[in-house]
Amino acid sequence: MIIKTNITKGTKLLPDDNLTITIDEPILNVNDSLFHFLDKDSNEVTVDYHFDNVNTLLFYTHNTAQFLQIDSAGIESVFGNMNQLNTNYTFENLMGDDYFGQLFVKFDSLNGYYLFELLDKKGVVVKEYSAIENESKITFNKLKPGKYQLRIIEDVNTDKYGRKVQFKHNSNRKKYSIIQMKSKSVLNGI
Repeated sequence: MIIKTNITKGTKLLPDDNLTITIDEPILNVNDSLFHFLDKDSNEVTVDYHFDNVNTLLFYTHNTAQFLQIDSAGIESVFGNMNQLNTNYTFENLMGDDYFGQLFVKFDSLNGYYLFELLDKKGVVVKEYSAIENESKITFNKLKPGKYQLRIIEDVNTDKYGRKVQFKHNSNRKKYSIIQMKSKSVLNGI
């Protein structure tokens, strides 16, 4: 039986995430008396959990626990397999203000409608903002650390009278032009 967790970067859990334990077989039984959670002062604490799916347990550890020991036979699969060894996990829930960053974009006031798209390193849009005329600053909040590109799209759609109209999120964009793309790194807490 292989046990995996969502702990990243050594001992870190992302902000607002709780600890997940996933095994490579469907779970039949969990003996929670063999799960020992400790807080930062090594006091045993009770942690609630539920089945996230047939292979995964989700433990509500945020702001409560920082250590878990699963004793042998704590998890049993539908095939009768059990974890054979005691397994220890030390972790820390990162706080949002210490982890996420912000990106500010300042520009001369706009003459028309623009869509600002923030793309991750894979080119996937992670945030977007529809700017209105005369706006001069936008902020992208709660960004994970990483490298981003900013794509600015000028909307040149018009209504039946020839007036410019602002497109809506997920609308069928008939006409647009991409103004520019810039790369920017976002660091923790910036």
